[in-house]
Amino acid sequence: TEHHIRESMDVAICRIDRAAGQLLYAGARRPLWQRTAAGLREHEPAPLSLGAAPVAAGTFASREIAFTPGDRFYLFSDGIT
Repeated sequence: TEHHIRESMDVAICRIDRAAGQLLYAGARRPLWQRTAAGLREHEPAPLSLGAAPVAAGTFASREIAFTPGDRFYLFSDGIT
């Protein structure tokens, strides 16, 4: 018999441009949380894991998120939220 191992990974990645006040975020089933003076905001990830199955191009799009000094960002592993 033939066995297929389906390894996958839930991950979030960010790139910060402090001078522009922009954060670039992409997530695979891992959200990004932003704490601002106004409160807490969740940035939704793509609903798929990386490697779990073939996916269409563009499924894992990145988003630009504006921030101001004092904002905090939180990422969590798939074991601790």
